Amino acid sequence: LDLSNNNLTGEVPEFLSNMESLSVINLSGNNLNGSLPQAFQRKGLELFVEGNPRLCLSDSCRKPTKKKVRVPIAASVAFVAVV
Repeated sequence: LDLSNNNLTGEVPEFLSNMESLSVINLSGNNLNGSLPQAFQRKGLELFVEGNPRLCLSDSCRKPTKKKVRVPIAASVAFVAVV
């Protein structure tokens, strides 16, 4: 399945990995983002994803939490209140 250079955006849909008859999926040269679903790591599937700078390929991908943003904001507000 060649979906390369089609200006695709968004996350990679997991249903593509469920197509057992596919041996090659080429998603390179698009603007995909998010994490690559675990199901794409099945044996016999060749996957090409080069040229998708916002696509995360490792297990350590996480979405940023709002908690990290709140701490600097709370500290800034407290500093202004003290001044």
